[in-house]
Amino acid sequence: MSVIGVSCTQGNNTFDECLDCTTECINKPLRKLLFKYNAPRGKGISASMLTNQCPLCPILTIKYDIYRPIQDLHASTYGSVIHQALSEEALPTDVSEVRFKDKLGGIEYSGQIDRLDTLTNHLTDYKTKAYISAKHSVSLEHHWQVNIYRYLAELNGHKVDSASILYLDPRGWLDIAVVREEPRDVKIYLEPKLTALHDGIHNNIMPKAVIHWLCEKRTVYCPVADYCMKLERGVK
Repeated sequence: MSVIGVSCTQGNNTFDECLDCTTECINKPLRKLLFKYNAPRGKGISASMLTNQCPLCPILTIKYDIYRPIQDLHASTYGSVIHQALSEEALPTDVSEVRFKDKLGGIEYSGQIDRLDTLTNHLTDYKTKAYISAKHSVSLEHHWQVNIYRYLAELNGHKVDSASILYLDPRGWLDIAVVREEPRDVKIYLEPKLTALHDGIHNNIMPKAVIHWLCEKRTVYCPVADYCMKLERGVK
C-alpha cells in the first residue's frame, strides 16, 4: 500500500484507471510522467522515513491505500526528474543512486545515495526546493538523513571524508556542508525511530502524531493528513 492513485471529479482511480480514462482533463503525457515518479514503493524502512518530522506519517503511508489530487503529485515529480537527470550525468568513478542496507536490533532499514565521488570521498545529497534563500541552512531532518547515508556507505566499505546537500530551486542552487555525526551517535538516533516505525507497520502500535507546519499544507506535503486526523480522534 502507498499512494496508488488520484482523486478527481470521477472519484478515486488507480494510476492505470486514470490513464485509461478518456476525459482529457490533464494532458496524458503529463499524467504518465506524474504517475511514473509516484509509483507505489515497498514496505521497507528508508532513511527519509526515519527522519520524517512526524513518525506517524510514513507508517500511515504504508498501511493505507492513498489517493491524492493529481496536482499534488507535481512537487515530488519535479524532484524525481531532477534526481534522474543528475544520476544520468554521474561519472564512472561515482557511486550513484545505490541503495545500501543495514540491520539494527534485528530491524532492516536502507538509504539510497545520490552521489558519492570516490576520488574525493565526498557525498552529495540532492534536494529540490520551491525557493532557496541566501541564508538557507540545513534542516535537522536533512542533517540526520545525510548522516545516515554516510553511516550506511561506510558500513558498506566506502570512505566518506565530507558531505553536503546540493539544494536546487528553479532559479539556481546552493551547496551546503553537513556536519559529521559519529557512528555511535547515528545508532543512538536510529534505534528508537526504527523501533517505532517497525511497531507501527508490523504490530499496529501507533506513535503519536507530531503536528508541525507541513500539516497545514494538507495533502500537498502530507498525503495522510485525513487518515492522521481520524486516528487522532479515534475514528476508524
